[in-house]
Amino acid sequence: MVDFVSIDQVLPIRNVVLRNNKGIEFARFAEDKLVDTFHLAYLLNDKVVSVSTFLPANLPDISLKGFQLRGMATLIECAGNGFGKAIVNFAISYLKTKNVNYIWCNARQSALGFYRNLGFEINSQPFEIENIGTHYRMILQLN
Repeated sequence: MVDFVSIDQVLPIRNVVLRNNKGIEFARFAEDKLVDTFHLAYLLNDKVVSVSTFLPANLPDISLKGFQLRGMATLIECAGNGFGKAIVNFAISYLKTKNVNYIWCNARQSALGFYRNLGFEINSQPFEIENIGTHYRMILQLN
């Protein structure tokens, strides 16, 4: 089941999956506590197994209302079960009620297939994020 959760429920999985267990402080985003930022998790038997954060952020070349998807992470032992997909689909439905026009993300090269399967399209040339790797900006139009 997907539900809204606190940042404290998100950080442990972000730390392990996205930051190679470097520490919670490395898993924080400056935007985590913005008023309209929200965090989602997939709960399996009341345990958080997959997370993502959605924050208000317009792309500079698009004048419509956008949200950025950040910190998508699923515990390794739970990967491939559709938990991340369920989170994104929940967010899509929710953001449509808020009149958001698009969701975008900086997708790791290894996650391109995941985002493509959800309808996202590549919207940039590849770029490097230091200590993390090759990424592509991807976008999903909501209307």
